Amino acid sequence: MREIKFRGYSKYMKKFVYGYFLKKNNEAYIARSMFGGLLPETVEPESIGQFTGLKDINEKEIYEGDIILWSDGHKSNDYIDIVIFKDGSFRCRNINSLLPYDSGGGKLFYPKVIGNIYENPELLKG
Repeated sequence: MREIKFRGYSKYMKKFVYGYFLKKNNEAYIARSMFGGLLPETVEPESIGQFTGLKDINEKEIYEGDIILWSDGHKSNDYIDIVIFKDGSFRCRNINSLLPYDSGGGKLFYPKVIGNIYENPELLKG
């Protein structure tokens, strides 16, 4: 079973924090457990992404909003895609297409996280 967790870009620490997503009074938070208590961190709402349950070739967790480089199994076919959540599943959207397509049920060949849409928007220029 997939672990349900989120990440968001901290408004104050200026880095991603990981844990549980909370929203209160129009503010978004990621709460991390510490010594049995919750320490919520205020995050940028547009930066929040959910963990897909998958890891890349370097064992880095893949989150919604990540930009990944992957292959379809042929050395000449490499793709740069954005991880999205649509219609109840995680999918990949090619940066050069407006239409999302299914990543094959999570069967990406050799996926590698190369950035994310929040910190690396320059990677989206195809």
